[in-house]
Amino acid sequence: MVDLATSIDPAPANIRLFGSVARGVSDWKRDIDVLIVRPDGIEEFSEPWFSSVDAWRESVAELATNRVEILFTSETELRVRLAIDEPSVWREILVQGRHVFGAELATW
Repeated sequence: MVDLATSIDPAPANIRLFGSVARGVSDWKRDIDVLIVRPDGIEEFSEPWFSSVDAWRESVAELATNRVEILFTSETELRVRLAIDEPSVWREILVQGRHVFGAELATW
């Protein structure tokens, strides 16, 4: 995943696994849940960002033989979501997720 992530243009601010794969309880039937944090100023569907992320997703799915589901956010959106002091999926991803690429979320 890390080696393939270097082909995403521009480079993601962070890629983090969450869900069953991060908890170590996945099997061949489960998908791979991934958070990808795009750099501020990059729109989710802009090119070449979208195509390179989609190519990364397809490559990871082929190697792992599991479907890859991506949750997208931007750096600023994630900081705002993490600043809310209450339980949320974002907090769960931070605490239970596994760092793959980019800046570690704990430093945010």
